[in-house]
Amino acid sequence: MRDGVFNQTGEISRTQKMDALQAALASKTLAHSPQLCSILRYVCERAIDGRAEEITEYTIGVEVLHRPEGYSSVEDPSVRKRAYELRQKLNLLYATELAATPVRIEIPKGSYAPLFRAQAATEPVPATAPLVPADQPQEKPGDTMPPRETDHVLSRKRVVLALIIILLIVAAGAWLAFSRANRAGTPPRQASGGDPDASAGRDPAVLLIRAGVQASKYADPLAHVLCPDRTLGCTGAQTSTYLDRFGQRWGFDQFFNGGTVATRPGVPVYGTVDPTLYQSAREGNFRYDIPAAPGIYELHLHFAETFWGYQTSDSDGVGFRGFSVTLNGAPLLPALDIVADAGAPNLADERVFTDVSPASDGFIHLAFTGLQGGASVSGIELRSGIAGHMAPVRIACGSQSYADGEGRVWGPDRY
Repeated sequence: MRDGVFNQTGEISRTQKMDALQAALASKTLAHSPQLCSILRYVCERAIDGRAEEITEYTIGVEVLHRPEGYSSVEDPSVRKRAYELRQKLNLLYATELAATPVRIEIPKGSYAPLFRAQAATEPVPATAPLVPADQPQEKPGDTMPPRETDHVLSRKRVVLALIIILLIVAAGAWLAFSRANRAGTPPRQASGGDPDASAGRDPAVLLIRAGVQASKYADPLAHVLCPDRTLGCTGAQTSTYLDRFGQRWGFDQFFNGGTVATRPGVPVYGTVDPTLYQSAREGNFRYDIPAAPGIYELHLHFAETFWGYQTSDSDGVGFRGFSVTLNGAPLLPALDIVADAGAPNLADERVFTDVSPASDGFIHLAFTGLQGGASVSGIELRSGIAGHMAPVRIACGSQSYADGEGRVWGPDRY
């Protein structure tokens, strides 16, 4: 069969790959992105010539973006930034003006070598087309009726009625709380910042992981492991703990093997009232082997992307870091992108897992493996668990914790 069409094995010919490249370079989508076109031409031509092993972040930086010989790709993320933008452009290109082309070019995450894939021809979607359900007629000019005066009157009545209902609910709640406190014989009390019972609305925790102290053969089931304590930096010292805003005492970084310490003091972290916990992390490829007594635990993993994002590139940081997490050898998080999971960089992200038990050797094994950019975790929290359920979370709509008349702890509103 002649060159330029699919052969009998279904492989895409060299001519078709070159045609796909030229079509992409001549597209309107890439017309105003000469640097992205240069990267696309560079990686595609080498892949077509069978030289894909030459396509690396460093070679693209030197040969396409004209970075000096010996430059550090760790300190200069420009290639990763441009690759992210190119992936976005290619996705748009093959959804719009090249939707009918037989071959499309993809640059998978975690690689710079392109893939050429056959695609079925589809109707191109205009880049600016409104997203209107097919069964819903589009609104025409003049179809919208001006609001009537009665609509405004009804709206005001609904607002007033809603406010009355809310006030009644609040009054009933206050009366119920007062009645319960009187029956219990002890009024509700607020927990001070250092009160160990002020454990973020969950059951009280007792910290037994402390520097230089071995309380027992096992770590306490209600222990917190911060990785690492920001006051330690990269010294590896094990003489400090950290008391967070909820009165929880976090132990120093321990039980780990591998990885490096990353501290970024002063970096803003949103979505939490205690950003200090997220301004340090263990990064790279590493594992934790945490000794634990037999039983059921609830595991909380705390993440925040404080490196990739707007401060290091013009993109939001999605696609720059991806990693997997296993628990006792079984997949826990197969492919986590912190920014994609949290919704933005510099945003606290907490993942909770129930029914966690130690392995047969008496350890809880957590392995973090980088898929793109290295793994990262800021905190590991273990609590007593409830089989089949997540432990109750009680939130008081205020800035402080308090214990009610029945001894239950309500945490401050951090959401």
